[in-house]
Amino acid sequence: MPWELDFVIPGIGGAQPITLCNGDFLRRLSGSDLENLKCLLDSFGKKSAAAQGLGAVVTDIHKLRNTDQRLYLYASRHGSHTLVHGGLKIGTKKLFVIADDNSLQEITPTCVLDFYVHETCQRKGIGKELFEHFLAVENQHPGNLAYDRPSPKLLAFLSKHYGLRGYIPQNNNFVVYNVYWSLNPHKRSSRHGRDGLSTYPYQRQLPTLSKTAPPPPGGGAPPPPQPH
Repeated sequence: MPWELDFVIPGIGGAQPITLCNGDFLRRLSGSDLENLKCLLDSFGKKSAAAQGLGAVVTDIHKLRNTDQRLYLYASRHGSHTLVHGGLKIGTKKLFVIADDNSLQEITPTCVLDFYVHETCQRKGIGKELFEHFLAVENQHPGNLAYDRPSPKLLAFLSKHYGLRGYIPQNNNFVVYNVYWSLNPHKRSSRHGRDGLSTYPYQRQLPTLSKTAPPPPGGGAPPPPQPH
């Protein structure tokens, strides 16, 4: 059973299970509703960080209020209680990454920053429903995204459902799949980055992405997203 909170918030857990929680949504709330949302997000952030073994919480109300970050929240209601099943947090980041041709590139992709489904709700299609909803709403391709410290479960999810496998481990722990560069050829700088960084072959030894799981072997481009 998903975790239960003893309140309801307008717009969350109603007829539509997935709610976009962003700055605009927050500004429509006030008083106790806003405090309850803060409580919900604090709980989500702590549970997600614990499940992924992160050293710090990465989702809270302040990031949604003060940045372009947004949370697609999956919830339902049981009487006067809210049942939270999971959520997917998205945002834009400026990144310096090694491209598939071994050059150093500056990009500003849409990023998956937090992705958590409660343990009792896993293997029921909720994670895929969340991800597909986000792809449809924002007209995104999964290979066009960057993924912040993806867990082995998320890497396996992306491989199984979207054929994403090949990538170069990065010092910043983001995963940018090799197919990103074929989807975005115009974003590859052939000479220098905007900050004057050379994009000639970069030979520095890079660490593996995770201590618990080696990066998946290289793979080809994923198939296009399925119709929604």
